[in-house]
Amino acid sequence: MIKFIKYIRKHFPLIWIIIEAINTFLVKIRYEKNIDIAISKVLHKYTDEYQFKELGISDIRSLADFFIHQPEGFDEYFKPHGFDEKSILKTMKREYIRMFTVNDNGQIIGYFFLRFFATGKAFRGKIVDMNYRGRGIAKMMGACATEIAFLSGFRLMGTISKKNIASINSSKAVNNINIIKELDDGYIYVEYLSKG
Repeated sequence: MIKFIKYIRKHFPLIWIIIEAINTFLVKIRYEKNIDIAISKVLHKYTDEYQFKELGISDIRSLADFFIHQPEGFDEYFKPHGFDEKSILKTMKREYIRMFTVNDNGQIIGYFFLRFFATGKAFRGKIVDMNYRGRGIAKMMGACATEIAFLSGFRLMGTISKKNIASINSSKAVNNINIIKELDDGYIYVEYLSKG
């Protein structure tokens, strides 16, 4: 299924745009209220030393600046969408995705997202600013995303490169990981399960 989705997205972009529009419509009808409630319940729980907030239109430039200041090669294992303002806005408008930032005194130091599908599955991704790694921020983002997905009634999925040991360890700190399939490109397709 993952291979088929990647193929359609790459070779038939117009069909993919239509699929995204249908998916967004169905998620809104079936799940949006639950997602909104989950976000409002969960985000404040993680706001203590750092501030967790949902990305708004007015935050897009700051997020694009966050990506600009990451070191070369930061996107080796993290390519969910384009990193410029136009691409971020397009992703927000086209897909049912909820984007979040972690902030330190107004500066974005981490970014994570949940992409929801009408099939009842959500996919997460996360990245921490190079200067803030090793402080448990990725673990907090993973836990926050997990709570939002589960409270909204979704199974939580992801793809991880087998070479990305830091991401695997961060994920294992928060979730039990069920490997569903090994993909051809060195990635694994996983389901994130509750540790409790």
